[in-house]
Amino acid sequence: MNNLIGQPKESLDTPALLVDLDLLQKNIERMAKIIIHDAGVAWRPHSKAMKTPALAHMCLQAGAIGITCAKLGEAEVMAAAGIHDILIANEIVGSRKIERLVNLCRHADVMVCVDHIDNARAIDQAAQQVGVRPRVVIEVDVGMHRAGVAPGQASLTLAQQLFELKNLRFAGLQTWEAHVLTTRGDEKKQGVAQALKLLTDTADQIRAAGIPIDIISCGGTGTYWVSAFAPGITEIEAGGGILFDAHYHHH
Repeated sequence: MNNLIGQPKESLDTPALLVDLDLLQKNIERMAKIIIHDAGVAWRPHSKAMKTPALAHMCLQAGAIGITCAKLGEAEVMAAAGIHDILIANEIVGSRKIERLVNLCRHADVMVCVDHIDNARAIDQAAQQVGVRPRVVIEVDVGMHRAGVAPGQASLTLAQQLFELKNLRFAGLQTWEAHVLTTRGDEKKQGVAQALKLLTDTADQIRAAGIPIDIISCGGTGTYWVSAFAPGITEIEAGGGILFDAHYHHH
């Protein structure tokens, strides 16, 4: 990347991400301050906006514990660039992708979302074949209605099933409260609080059944300044805010 700084933009291949490095650094520092220092939780920024290992490393230097990815391919790129603590905030299905996932776990600490026991069993079997024990988190649907398990009993049942699988390590819960992204002010604060209470109440229910939970992960750029302060949350996934495009400015 450094060899391109100062070159005329006409010489760049497309597509290309052009950013003001000083503003980028300020955005990173602002997010790290709010999440890590003010709220006291861990920061695992999402790479789906930056898609660039160099920017991910800047976040790590600012105190992030790892990176969140949307896709297996993104996780492979980040791992190849020396980033070893990775959450794939999505379900990985199909034998070929699961094979890639467990092989990636030989080189990095990769955590993956699950929302169905059949998928978890497929990962468990593949992990046994290569001698790894990936961490898994349950994706809980707190209102987005895109993926995930219903909070409460459905999540507890899946956690109990996961806890019995020998080649997986159940780590906790994950969600994305994006259904409140475009709300504002008190409406946003109330929406985030209601959504994340479903998540943390579910965590309490699972713990009461004797199953430990280490991670409760959530938060996007449009909500992290509220989500980071919600009781019981352990880490925030917001990452797009390091670029802070106009959409986030308006919401």
